[in-house]
Amino acid sequence: MNPKITWEECKSMKFTNQVINEIVRATSHAPGIFRKTLKDVQVNGYTIPEGWLVLISPMAVHLNPTNFKDPLTFNPWRWQEAHGSSLVKNFIPFGDGARHCMGADLTKLQMAMFLHELVTKYRWKEINGGQKFRISDLVFLQDYRVQLFPRSQV
Repeated sequence: MNPKITWEECKSMKFTNQVINEIVRATSHAPGIFRKTLKDVQVNGYTIPEGWLVLISPMAVHLNPTNFKDPLTFNPWRWQEAHGSSLVKNFIPFGDGARHCMGADLTKLQMAMFLHELVTKYRWKEINGGQKFRISDLVFLQDYRVQLFPRSQV
């Protein structure tokens, strides 16, 4: 078996990409994204004056049921037909616009390689832990522990 994955194979991992999108939607590595208003902006009847600094919380956007149906449920299938939809418009795990994280694609590639290795070479069982709650981010109250087994031992 060839352990190398070609770029074409990586691009063909459609479901893996959906899982990655759902992972970065449901969790967040950045508590907020700062932006400066370039002109007066109207939001829900309020005016944010030109020059003000605004903090956008990706978690608040990603967990808003107006933007994502049943947002607390891990559902990679929600990304199946996402192109051009409001899902994409409200999906900002790596920022947006001119200040989109330049490492986003590398991060997604690393996640894809990790997930590929994990699901093709290992099985796991939950040991304990993982009680969670949400504030502006996902927080585990105790360690989440799993035991990995090489597929040949399962």
